Amino acid sequence: MADTEQTPTPDASKPGGEEPAAPATTWWEDVRNHYLSLDRRTLGLTRIFIGFYLVFDLFRRTEDWGKLFSNDGVLPTHFNLWRPQSGGYTFLNGFADHPELALLWCFALAVFVSYLIGFKTKAMQIIAAVLVASLNGRVLLIENGGYVVQNLLMMWTAFLPLGDRFSVDALREGLRVQREQNAEDLNDRRLDVAAWRVQPHVSIVGLFILIQLAAIYFFNVVHKTGTNWRNGSAVHYVIYVDRMVTPLFAWGREYVPNAVEIFLTKTVLAAEAGLPVALLSPVARVWARRLVIVFINFLHLGFGSTFVLGPFAWALCCFSVLLIGTEDWELVIRTMKRVSRARTVRYRAESAWAFQTCRILKRLDRFELLHFEADPNPQSAWLTVCRRDGTHPATGYAAHLQLVHALPSGPPLAWALRTVLRPVGVLVTTLWTRLGPFLGYGRRTEAAVPAGYRPELRDDAGNPIIDGHFTLGWLRRYFAPRRFGFTQFRVGIALTIAGFFGAIYLAPMLEKKAKVDVAADLVGGMSIEGACLWGGVLVMFIGLHFLARPLLIMNFRTPGRPARKWTRITAGFREAFAILMFVGAVNQALVELWVARPLKLPQPELARLLVHKFRYLQGWFMFSPNPVMDDGTIVVDAITVDGRRVDPFSVDTYDRKLEPPRYDLLHAKSFKYNQIWSDYFNRIHMPGNTVYRRPMKEYMFALPERTGDPNDAIVKGVVYWVHDMNPKWDTTNSYGYGLKELFKFSNPDPDVQRRFRENTGGEDPPEIELPNGKTASVTVAGT
Repeated sequence: MADTEQTPTPDASKPGGEEPAAPATTWWEDVRNHYLSLDRRTLGLTRIFIGFYLVFDLFRRTEDWGKLFSNDGVLPTHFNLWRPQSGGYTFLNGFADHPELALLWCFALAVFVSYLIGFKTKAMQIIAAVLVASLNGRVLLIENGGYVVQNLLMMWTAFLPLGDRFSVDALREGLRVQREQNAEDLNDRRLDVAAWRVQPHVSIVGLFILIQLAAIYFFNVVHKTGTNWRNGSAVHYVIYVDRMVTPLFAWGREYVPNAVEIFLTKTVLAAEAGLPVALLSPVARVWARRLVIVFINFLHLGFGSTFVLGPFAWALCCFSVLLIGTEDWELVIRTMKRVSRARTVRYRAESAWAFQTCRILKRLDRFELLHFEADPNPQSAWLTVCRRDGTHPATGYAAHLQLVHALPSGPPLAWALRTVLRPVGVLVTTLWTRLGPFLGYGRRTEAAVPAGYRPELRDDAGNPIIDGHFTLGWLRRYFAPRRFGFTQFRVGIALTIAGFFGAIYLAPMLEKKAKVDVAADLVGGMSIEGACLWGGVLVMFIGLHFLARPLLIMNFRTPGRPARKWTRITAGFREAFAILMFVGAVNQALVELWVARPLKLPQPELARLLVHKFRYLQGWFMFSPNPVMDDGTIVVDAITVDGRRVDPFSVDTYDRKLEPPRYDLLHAKSFKYNQIWSDYFNRIHMPGNTVYRRPMKEYMFALPERTGDPNDAIVKGVVYWVHDMNPKWDTTNSYGYGLKELFKFSNPDPDVQRRFRENTGGEDPPEIELPNGKTASVTVAGT
């Protein structure tokens, strides 16, 4: 077919049959291969990493699931609807009671596990993206940059075919379209993977992901302009922020030398400055991407193990998996493929389930180390595995272990199944062998392959190259005989972009920069704002005519099944929507980033909706311009009905007993809060969030419902913001201790007040001495 790219074949006329030199690539092919192409194996691996990450993150939230989202949590649904935190969207407002939230948790787990294994992948990608954004948008008091990165990860990858490789979907389709009949078919590996699965996926989203990652690191380092970043002391101050640091690291931070702190500070700056360059570098692309993967994981595994940052570190580690290239896969295959792992698999010929198992093994055997043979003896073992020379035959669980060992990444799993996970492995293999009869796989007979038989694959006949690889060549041939040639297509792109930006930005820019009254009538009752909108739309449609017409003609002229033609159309809409989201991201960055604020660019309603509904923000200024120099947390000093002074938020994890208020911030070794409570306490003390203190009080009054002890009922209390300054350079002792009273509260329940008077005579317990020599009082007027 004229529209396909042909793979060079060896030239037999040359001595030794040497292959001719590869033809020089065009600029478009370089851009396509370097910035727009993603290996489908990389996409499958990314899905696996993200799936594990989503399941892990769900369990991270589980302990605080009801405390955050239920009606007796820190932000009840009715209060959130009455006083929304932003213009964002979350469907979690429809789940208020604990049984409903338990069902939602089970639904989320099912979605994330399906995402992980690649079952109904595209649907799971969309559902997971909406679900994650809703979880993150329900209580914005705990939102940090990690939640934003997680939202962006799910949004950008939703445009990619993550289920094309290493998925249940790919396995099921392979079993459906290629129906082996005998051992000869099992050993024929020419059609193991459809050609379109072997070729990379080409999409503008590949470039957008590179730009997104580059922007995260570039603007983070651009905003680090403070003295502490320049002199190398930033890490010293950060590791003494007790509300963020993990308990394990807090106990060892005093022994970190100053030289190491300076080295780490400079390393962070150098890495964040170098990562954007390496990500977008047009030269040494393979090694540049490999260095990016190493440094991203080096940075964020360090961040994630040192600080409680929520999903921040792990989401960026998942992002880095997308940078694995075809050259990396070839290197891995050369490294991991060992002939010593090759095995012969003999299956009982009359067992339909044994044959079906071999069909599945064939599709998992990407290194082609398994050779299949049929055993006609009906008394033989279900499966027998031996070396290629026929020695060391094994059956039962030992055979299954050898099969696992021969598969890609199988040796460590086989070792685990042989040692620590042996009972689990035995159970799984026993259930698998008994599953066949249950599913109706009984006796079978070996069948010969019909003459001329060829499995029906998804690829169009004679066109194994996916559309993105030959579209530009087709367009050039299409425009060649025309008067203005390919310039028409370029004009279409320019008019489409100009019309889009004119419709959205022209009126706000005239109003903000030129002080034009855009609401004033222009002609015929149409305002200037309306003229800008509809004029831009008209220009955009003219551009789309030049841009889309040849693409539609290409789709209908090239051979292909109707389903393939429809897939091309949907792919076009997918790319258009991705471009729209990218435009919204760029606008949000220009509005939100500190370095762009002097531009004073407007944010039209459409751009704001694209970004803010699901919190696809672009504010990258972590620890900027200087690191956090102070520390603080919420301390609640409350009195129970039996006269104890407790902090309702400091319930011991093990015995579920209430702990007294901890005022001694100066000698703290981490507050031992997770990210959720660390950020909640930090945000609730801010003046802009005083409205959310009422549900906080109601949450404390409901303490007995969580502990199960009626004596834990709170009578009254005071909420303090306890703060100090991080140790100065070359010291390890905090200073500047302070105590700020935020508000007092008293339980309005008369029964609780009566019980308190009966138990204590209305007398408060002794006051607690503070580190500054003062005492903390819980006196509340009217109690």
